[in-house]
Amino acid sequence: MLRQTTWTPFILVNRDTFVAEFRAELRRIGLDPDELQAFALEGDPARLLANVRRLPAGSSWADVFPGMPSDWSPGQPRPERALGPFDYPAPPRGIAVFACLKMGAPGRSEEDADEIAFAIGHKDGISNAYPIIRA
Repeated sequence: MLRQTTWTPFILVNRDTFVAEFRAELRRIGLDPDELQAFALEGDPARLLANVRRLPAGSSWADVFPGMPSDWSPGQPRPERALGPFDYPAPPRGIAVFACLKMGAPGRSEEDADEIAFAIGHKDGISNAYPIIRA
């Protein structure tokens, strides 16, 4: 049986070109691109660039990166907290896994994190699983 499929073309973006154009657009809207020390891009870079080009001057970092808190700024580091008893004074010995829920993910709650940590913590060979950092 033949199935009809559709596909969406995507545009390959040269990394250096993207970075230069993205930084220029950030300057245009009044944001300092040097505040971004490093960032991982999820999704299509061409789409991100197109969205930033639509933003008016005076837009915020939260406008550039929808889903981030409205007062978020990459230049303002958040205070660090220990992940659990193993996090101080030295990191855990052996393999450690850190996972976080995506910002803006549907159903993202403290209860979800508690449930995930409980499920992982009861697997054979797991020494600890802490649900979340509660600020």
